[in-house]
Amino acid sequence: VVDAEGSQLVLATDVIATPSDANQLEAALKNVQESVGPVQRMLADGGYVNAEAIEKVGQKVDLYVAITAEDNSHRRYDFRPPKKKPAKKVTDARLVAMREKVRSKEGRHIYGRRAATVEPVFGIIKAAMGLRQFLLRGIGKVRIEWDLVCLAYNMRRLWGLAGT
Repeated sequence: VVDAEGSQLVLATDVIATPSDANQLEAALKNVQESVGPVQRMLADGGYVNAEAIEKVGQKVDLYVAITAEDNSHRRYDFRPPKKKPAKKVTDARLVAMREKVRSKEGRHIYGRRAATVEPVFGIIKAAMGLRQFLLRGIGKVRIEWDLVCLAYNMRRLWGLAGT
């Protein structure tokens, strides 16, 4: 979980042994410590699509989740040929409502912050800090390693924010 209001600090971490984040939306919200302050808004990519979780978390915070690839993959200078497969049909009313929320003018503006906040954190960790793979094995050890990497990132970020 990364702060999207300017600091880009990692607020909560977790490592899971499944390839999908679909059931992690509630856990991500729960993992943010109360001392950080109340979470007012959450932005999540399409990997977090789960209608029940979206409904539950959406009752607690202002939530924006990209439902289909078309919601978050627009590039102004995309020279790739268009995809030939049809867009994914969304029928669940909760997902349709979220898709409309994200596609609205205000929703596009708010959701656009996700790419400018979370993605640079991963880029810095991978490119500038050199973490391309975990050195330890086992979920418990990988969690510790990831926590240490995020702590190092936060220290680096705080140093930059202090302006020294």
